[in-house]
Amino acid sequence: MKKIIALASVFCLAVICLTACGSNKCRYCDQKVYKDGLCKDHYYVEHPDEAISEAFKGLTDTFGSLSDDLGSLSDELEDSLSVPKDFASDELGELNDALDSLKDTVGNGLKGLF
Repeated sequence: MKKIIALASVFCLAVICLTACGSNKCRYCDQKVYKDGLCKDHYYVEHPDEAISEAFKGLTDTFGSLSDDLGSLSDELEDSLSVPKDFASDELGELNDALDSLKDTVGNGLKGLF
C-alpha cells in the first residue's frame, strides 16, 4: 500500500511540474512568451496602457540623457571660451595703454613729417 501511495505521489508531482512549467509559446501565436503567457505584440495589444507608459519612459530617458550631454557640452564650451577675470582686467588695461602710446607716437611722428 505504501508503494502505491508513493507511486501516486510521484505521478502527481510529475503532472504538477509539467503543468506548472507551461509553454514558452504565446497562446495566440508561435512567438516566445513575453509576459502573462503572451508574446510582446499580443501583450501590448491587450495592455495598451503599459505600452504607452514604456514608450513614454523610453522617450524621457532618451531626451534626459541628451539634455544631460548637451548641458555638459555647453559647460565645457563655456569653460574653454571664458577669459579669466584677472587677465581681462590687468592685461587688457595694459594693452589699451600700449595702444594709446603707440597712437600718440605715430601721430606725433606723422605731424613732424608734414
